[in-house]
Amino acid sequence: MKIENELQLKSSKKALKILKKSLKAPIKKGIPKILIVATKGHINELIKEIETEIAEYKTQKAIKELESEKKLKTFKNSKELFKDLKK
Repeated sequence: MKIENELQLKSSKKALKILKKSLKAPIKKGIPKILIVATKGHINELIKEIETEIAEYKTQKAIKELESEKKLKTFKNSKELFKDLKK
């Protein structure tokens, strides 16, 4: 799932916390070892996927913020140039 907004980010962080907590939970007796290993492996994969999605979202958000700042500076510089040209 691609994270596209802060609400999804918050939800992903919550899911991540739950998954990490489940890895530390005590294992019930009578569950076959192969099932335990497979389940933990799957949970670890999910954790890695969510962490990657969070990192990608934060990177994209930072890039957009930098681009916005750059556009603002360009706009301000353009206004200054225009003022100079009017003189």
